[in-house]
Amino acid sequence: MVHRLLDDARDALRVLTKSPGLSATAGLLIALVIGGNTTVYSMLNGAIRRPAPGVTASDIVAFGLVGHPGAPYFSYDDYARYAAETRTLRALAGWGFSRGALETPSGTYLLQVSPVTLNYFDTLGIGLAAGRTFTADDDRHGAPVVAVISDAVWQTHFGRSAGVIGARIAINGTPATIVGIGPPRFAGPLSGEWTDVWVPMHSYDISAGSGGAAVTAADDDAIAMIGRLAPGSSVARVRAEFETLRARLDATAPRDRGGPTERSCPPQCQRAPVLVTPYAAAAGGFLPVFEREILAIFSIVTLLTLAVVAANVANLMLARAVVRQRQTAVRQSLGASRGRLVRLVLFEGLAISTVAGVLALLISAWVSSFVPSLLPQGRGTLPVDFSPDWRVAIYAGILTLAGTLLSTLLPALRTWKQDALPLLKDGAHTMTGGRSRLSKSLVVIQLAFSVLLLTAAGLAYRSGSAATGDVGFSSENVLLVNVGTAAAVQSSAENLVLLDRLRQRLAALPGVASATYVRGSWSAWNRSDVRADVDARPRTIAQLTVGAAYLDAHGLKAVSGRDLSADDGAGTGARAVITQALASDLFPGLEPLNRTILVGRDQRPVVVVGVAPDAYYNGFGPLTSGGAMERPYYVFVADRQPAAGDVRPGPLETTTFLVRHTTRGEPVAAAVPSALREIDRRIALASMQTLDDRLEERVVGTRLISTLLMVFAAISLLVAGIGQYAVVAFTMRRRTRDFGVRIALGASARDIVGAVVREGSVLTAAGLAAGFALSVALATALRAALFGVTPTDAPTYGAVFAVLAGVSLVASYIPARRAARIDPVDALRQD
Repeated sequence: MVHRLLDDARDALRVLTKSPGLSATAGLLIALVIGGNTTVYSMLNGAIRRPAPGVTASDIVAFGLVGHPGAPYFSYDDYARYAAETRTLRALAGWGFSRGALETPSGTYLLQVSPVTLNYFDTLGIGLAAGRTFTADDDRHGAPVVAVISDAVWQTHFGRSAGVIGARIAINGTPATIVGIGPPRFAGPLSGEWTDVWVPMHSYDISAGSGGAAVTAADDDAIAMIGRLAPGSSVARVRAEFETLRARLDATAPRDRGGPTERSCPPQCQRAPVLVTPYAAAAGGFLPVFEREILAIFSIVTLLTLAVVAANVANLMLARAVVRQRQTAVRQSLGASRGRLVRLVLFEGLAISTVAGVLALLISAWVSSFVPSLLPQGRGTLPVDFSPDWRVAIYAGILTLAGTLLSTLLPALRTWKQDALPLLKDGAHTMTGGRSRLSKSLVVIQLAFSVLLLTAAGLAYRSGSAATGDVGFSSENVLLVNVGTAAAVQSSAENLVLLDRLRQRLAALPGVASATYVRGSWSAWNRSDVRADVDARPRTIAQLTVGAAYLDAHGLKAVSGRDLSADDGAGTGARAVITQALASDLFPGLEPLNRTILVGRDQRPVVVVGVAPDAYYNGFGPLTSGGAMERPYYVFVADRQPAAGDVRPGPLETTTFLVRHTTRGEPVAAAVPSALREIDRRIALASMQTLDDRLEERVVGTRLISTLLMVFAAISLLVAGIGQYAVVAFTMRRRTRDFGVRIALGASARDIVGAVVREGSVLTAAGLAAGFALSVALATALRAALFGVTPTDAPTYGAVFAVLAGVSLVASYIPARRAARIDPVDALRQD
C-alpha cells in the first residue's frame, strides 16, 4: 500500500509539472488566502496570548471587573483582603498608576511612576537587568524611598551608566535611591500602560506627592491586580473562589464602610463581579474573555474566504479534469481503479496546498515582522510580538488540509462518476455541455466582497485625507514641549509668571521665531457655548486657554485687532481672540473688536481684542465625522487669570509650549532641557515632539486600517479576477464544439469574443450591484467613523467600479480571444 501511495504521489507531481501555469496559479491562490488568514491569526494570537516582554506567563491570571472594560482597578482594601484570603493563588500582586516629577542630575522629567506591592516583580517572574527588587524593609510606612527604573529611563536619562545603582534622585520632591533596573523592553504587564519608575507602595504616597505617607484603603479604584496560580490550581478554580470572596466582601461592606448594618449590601454599594482571565499583555486581561467569540467570528470569515478561493481552485482543476477526460478513461481501460484515480486528484491538490501552505507561512512571517512598525509607537504601546509560533503553524496546517479537501472534492467526485466507455468511442464528445451555476454564483459573491473591501479601503483613505487636509496654517517647524511646573511654584499666580518666563526663554533660543503655550495638552480643546452681547443665541465653539503670541507661533497674523499679549487679563478682565467665521456669525455687520462675548455655562464675560484667520487650529480638516461641514469656530482666551483661591497647580497638570523655529529642529530640541533648567531645575519635562508627528499620530489608526484594507482588497481583487477567468475559461472549454459550429457557420472572431465578454459582463454587473448594496449598508452603519465623505461617495465608488470592470474585462477577454481562435475542424472532429 505504501508503494502504491508513493507511486500515486509521483504520478500526481508528474501531472502538475506538465501544466505548471495552472499549478502555479492554483498554488498562488491558496497561498494568498492561507497567508492572509494566517497573518491575521498570528496577530490575534500575539494580541490575545502573548505576555509582555520578560514576563513568565505560564500560570498567571489577570483580574478585572465585569462591566468596567476601561477601568480594571480595585480599591487597596479589596486587594489586601483578596491577597490575605486566596488559597488558589500562590501570589497576588497589585500596582497603581500615576505621574511624578523625577529629578535627575540631567534635569527634571515628568514620568510614569507605579507604586507596587512587595511581590510585584516575583509574581510576574521578572528578573532585573541590574540591582535588586524590593525587600520587606522597603515596603513599610516611613521607610526611605527606593526605586527601580526602567531600561528606557536608564538609557535616556542616565546614559546606561554603570554607577546608576545607588544614585540619588527625587520623585515629586521626595528623595529616593535607585536600587534596580528593569529588563529591556519591559514597561509594565499590560498594553496601554507603561511605567518608568517602580516604588514600594507603602513607603510613598505617589498620588499626593508627599514623602512618608502611606497608600491607604481609602484609595479606591487605584489598584490593578495580577496573580500566579498555586500548584494544582486553575483559572476556573480561581474564578470560583473569587466569586465567593466577592460575595463575602459585599455582605460585610456596609459595616466596613460605616453604612447600614444589614448583611445584604444594597444596590448602590454592590461591587461589580470579578473578572478572572488567563493573562496576556495586549489583551489587558479583558480580550481573553471574548476570545471564543473573536475566534468564532474569525473562523467563520476564514472558512468563507477559504471556501470561495477553494471553489476557484476547484474550477481550475475541473477545467483540467475535463481536458484530461480521455486520458483518465484510458487509465481506467488499462486497469486503474476509481480509487486510484481519485487518489491522484487528491495528491495533486495536496501537493499544491502543501507548497501553498509553506509559502503562506513565509508570507505571514514577513508581513508580521513589519506590521508592528505600522502601529503607533507611543510610550503606552507595548511591543507586541506578532511572529508566527507553533499555534500559527498548526493553524496553517489545518487550513492547508481544508484547502486540499475543498479544492479537490468536486474534481474527485467527477473522476469517481466518470464512465470510461463513451469517452473511448471514436467521435465521443470530450467536452460535456451545461454550465456551472455554482461557479458563477461564487464569482458573483467574490466580486461583491471585492467591491466591499475596495470601497471600505477607499472611504478610509479619503477620510484620512480629509482629516489631514489643509488646516489653514503651516504645521512644519513647530515643536511641542509638554512640561509640569507644580514642583516649582506655590500658587497659580506664581505659575502664570513662570509660564511667561518660560515662553520668553524658549522664544530667545537660537533659530526660534516665536513661542507660546496652551494649558494642558495641545489637543485639550474644551467644547462649550458662546454668546454675543448683542445676541443670546448660543454657538458651539472649541475653546483653548493660551499664552501670549499664540497666532504668531502658528505663523499667522490677526485679520483685525491684535494677537494676545502678556498683559492681557492681568487685573483687567479676560481677553480673547476669535476666528473670523465666528466673529461674522456673532456680530454680523458689526465691528467685533472690544465687544464682550459670554463663554461657557457660567457665561464668563470675555473681551474680544483680535480676530484670527479662519483655520482649523485643532489639526483636523474642515469636515467632522459623517461628512458634515464644521465651521472654524475657535476662541483663544488669554491665560492671565489666577485660579479661584490662588491655589497651587496639581502635580499632574501640564502645559504645552509651541515653539516655531526657522532652522533645523534637532538643535532646538537639544537646547530645550537646558533652557528649562536655567529658569528652574524643578520644572519637569514630560514630552517633546514635532507638531507634524502629533498630527500624524491622530490619523495613524485610519491610515493603518486603510492600508490593511487596501492589501486585503488587492488580494481579493486578484483572486476574484482569477476566479472569473477560471469560470469563463472553463465555460469556454466546455463549449468548444458550440464555438466550432458557430465559426463553421460563418461567425467572426469579433462575434465569438463579444459573446464570451458579454457573458463575463453579466457576472461583473451582478457582482458590482451586490457589492454596491453591501458597501452602502456598511458605510451607512459606520457613518460616524467617516471624515469628509458620505456613505455614497461618488469618486470612491466610481474608482472601485472602474478597477473591477477593468479586471473583469481582462479576465473575460483572454479566454474569449482563445475561443475566437478555435479551429472548427478540430472542434467538430472531437479528438
